[in-house]
Amino acid sequence: MADKIDVVFQDDSMLVINKPAGLLSIPDRFNTNAPHVKALLEPKYGKLFTVHRLDKFTSGLIILAKSEIAHKLLSETFEQRRLIKKYVAIIHGVLPQNQGSIELAIAEDPTQKGKYKVHPKGKKSRTDFIVLESWSNYSFVELNIFSGRTHQIRVHLSHIGHPIVADALYSASDQLMLSAIKGKRYQLNRSGEEKPILSRQALHASSLEFRHPISENELHLEAPIPKDMVATIKQISNWDR
Repeated sequence: MADKIDVVFQDDSMLVINKPAGLLSIPDRFNTNAPHVKALLEPKYGKLFTVHRLDKFTSGLIILAKSEIAHKLLSETFEQRRLIKKYVAIIHGVLPQNQGSIELAIAEDPTQKGKYKVHPKGKKSRTDFIVLESWSNYSFVELNIFSGRTHQIRVHLSHIGHPIVADALYSASDQLMLSAIKGKRYQLNRSGEEKPILSRQALHASSLEFRHPISENELHLEAPIPKDMVATIKQISNWDR
């Protein structure tokens, strides 16, 4: 399975992969047998150190260090925000402006384990957005985060009334059906059963820009938008007019 994980960049210090949606970044405390990035890659690449993580159903770029010193230096790069980390997402609705910032503090939601919410006593958080394309009921946006809070993008977008499509925690449904896009124009196939066109949150970590902590070379790494999101955008473009 490690061979199915795209390696975007590697050298003696680090490994940068394009994590597929549905794969854990780190071990699951409750399901120790669930596959995760390190367990799949270490047999091929040797000892790896986790620098940062993505949610299980978010796809995109993850950096893993190959040594303790590289791990320390890369972790400092993230902690001191000496990098540009961009995401793309398909969201519900049309934003009132084509670009802007969401600056809202985030805290754990005491009513539901594993969920977060905007709260004035939470940690300061900022997400910038640019609308890349919009239709009648959906938008495709680029996001740049300036703080690495858990579920930050998902919480911010949900709070302003534009949750990420198919987000199991922060939107109305964990799937997107073609019937939701086509409305009355949709017709069931002969089987009478509709299958979702997207079954995970439409969020992808698309690019990283930072200075290599050892060689000091400037790195600009990109991961293409995954097929499920591309197919969803195509259907929205065709039918959400």
